[in-house]
Amino acid sequence: MKKIVITIICILILFVYQITKTNGESLKPVSTDFVVIKNQKVFLDVADNREKITRGLMGVDNIAENQGMVFLFKKHDYKTFWMKNMKIPLDIVFISNEKIAKIYKEVPVCEKDPCTLYGSKYKIDSVIEFKKGFCEKYNVKVGDKIKFSQDIKRKKAGLKEN
Repeated sequence: MKKIVITIICILILFVYQITKTNGESLKPVSTDFVVIKNQKVFLDVADNREKITRGLMGVDNIAENQGMVFLFKKHDYKTFWMKNMKIPLDIVFISNEKIAKIYKEVPVCEKDPCTLYGSKYKIDSVIEFKKGFCEKYNVKVGDKIKFSQDIKRKKAGLKEN
């Protein structure tokens, strides 16, 4: 009887460990929301409301090279991002009128407070987070033009203040 109880306890411990180990997410593929940058098409998860903007890529532990997240803002303003509660490092690109205004490459996760803040020097209207190394690999630079899909442009046009 004692062996059975110990075996059951061991199985439960392994089960709980597996659940906590694999609680991360992968970014889900998106079909119509994308950006073209340096002739590369990157599918984007769109953060276009307060809840999505606040959550961002928290909890995501893997994204493909052709995936990312775009944060859309109704009006041009100074924005600041941080990597608190993130699981993966990212490239963060600040954009104004479909032109790159600022790039932070290979931004590390923040493991303890205070977290570093990454901000724009200029007023921007969107930010894209790419997989770490994307900007280096494709030679993405400040001043480069990008092209949002029509679906993203429509979402941006329909935004409320955020």
